[in-house]
Amino acid sequence: GGQHYKTHYQHWDLVHNTRMGYFEGQATRYLTRWRKKDGLQDLNKALHYINKMMELAVISGKATRELYGESRIAAEIERFRIANQLDPEEAAAIADIAMWQSIVDLTSARAMVVALIHQEEAKADAKPVPLTEENHHAEREVT
Repeated sequence: GGQHYKTHYQHWDLVHNTRMGYFEGQATRYLTRWRKKDGLQDLNKALHYINKMMELAVISGKATRELYGESRIAAEIERFRIANQLDPEEAAAIADIAMWQSIVDLTSARAMVVALIHQEEAKADAKPVPLTEENHHAEREVT
């Protein structure tokens, strides 16, 4: 694997230890690595998997699910958050995905990922304009 996987607690270990399903594992994978690998593209992939989970929950008529061992799963996610230096928002979204019991949990995770996407898009839009002969007298925004 690449440098984005170099931790003592890797994502696949989290998936195994918490018994995540395929969609949960993929969504949390992209959410875990986005800062270290493919940025906005990974956030959009995470969102895609969350949307698919929500769609499948509605189609199947199973907008809720039973979850056992929530405290054990929460402890694993916290251990993973620390080992991978995740922001609290990312860890909260990962927890909502890994431990979802209703569509409300998935909606919450989706909202957090969408907020991260908007933040990253705003950063991309705010890149400084290169100084050229034509604009060197223009007023600059102080940041």
